[in-house]
Amino acid sequence: MLSKNPQMIKEVDALGWTPLHYAAFRGNLEATRVLMQCDSSAAYLLDKSGLLSALHVAAYVGRAIVLEVMIRYRPDACDLLNAKGQTILHAAVLGGQINFVEFILQTNKLDGLINEADKDGNTPLHLAAAYPHLKIVELLASDRRVDKTAINKNFSKAADIFLGDNFGRDAFNSPLLFNLGRSSGVPFFQQQIRSDVMKLESLGTIRTPNIANKREELQDYSPADTKGCDTDLLIAMLIATVTFAAAFTLPGGFQSDGLAVLHAKPSFQVFVLFDTFSFFLAVLVLCHYFMAGTASRVILARPATLIKCSFGAMVVAYASGLFVVLPIQSPVGTVVLYICGILCLLVLFSFRVVNQQSSRERKMRRWLRSRII
Repeated sequence: MLSKNPQMIKEVDALGWTPLHYAAFRGNLEATRVLMQCDSSAAYLLDKSGLLSALHVAAYVGRAIVLEVMIRYRPDACDLLNAKGQTILHAAVLGGQINFVEFILQTNKLDGLINEADKDGNTPLHLAAAYPHLKIVELLASDRRVDKTAINKNFSKAADIFLGDNFGRDAFNSPLLFNLGRSSGVPFFQQQIRSDVMKLESLGTIRTPNIANKREELQDYSPADTKGCDTDLLIAMLIATVTFAAAFTLPGGFQSDGLAVLHAKPSFQVFVLFDTFSFFLAVLVLCHYFMAGTASRVILARPATLIKCSFGAMVVAYASGLFVVLPIQSPVGTVVLYICGILCLLVLFSFRVVNQQSSRERKMRRWLRSRII
């Protein structure tokens, strides 16, 4: 049939699809080979939407073998762009075809597609983070050739898009965020606010006070704000210093052989245990902020819980240290016991109060999740 009428290969239907489009969609390897032998230039034809060539169709539905046949006849066809400037790797990401994405990453002659940006400045990693296809995000982010610092026309990195769609403490602690690298942070939030302003202007209903409030709230909550971090670091450093000193100035002193005089008393053992626990938690907070400051600009959720636990352990260590040196059933010891018990209850109560989400946090999360990136 094609030998009698070769032009049939370029005839299109109502959607603008050629026979090669349908061969790629069905994964018909033999039909693809025959059509490419007849007229391989059909691989460059886009449908009426301007978004899909036969190669884009093959990528979107995950037909890697069909793609191999087409680029064997037209090696330069792998660089074909649609009306949005998207490559076959963009199409594979949009289709959620992780095996096809892996095929492209493993094919050396397709390296140029890995960081190709479309007309909106989005690389395949941006699109994977926006939809999101978490397995594809992980696959791309783990490849050293992928540029995780690329910024699209909305001034957003892939990490910013991932945070916008998954805003919250779980997103900040996600291992995917660590693989995506550093976040642009404040520029991303500013761009979202600017986008809202433009939408309101187009609707003719500008409410400047509300936009100003949103900007102020977002900047107050911004991870780049280091005031709370400095306070946490100061408290953790003080606790670590005090508990470290207490470990070498034990109540009751030392024997001539270096052992603690009161080491056999249960209250002394409680003192040592909780002093060590408090010191460990304080050091953990310090290490947390050190890693957050050097490995990424994204400051993770404040470890206030660790500081509170460290404070509570220090209170218990203080009480048990006094019981070691006070007489049994001492009135002073009883008073100390009550005071320390009240302090521990206050710490436990603060867990319930602080761990509840504020209305501002809930509103901000709903607002971020409603944004289209």
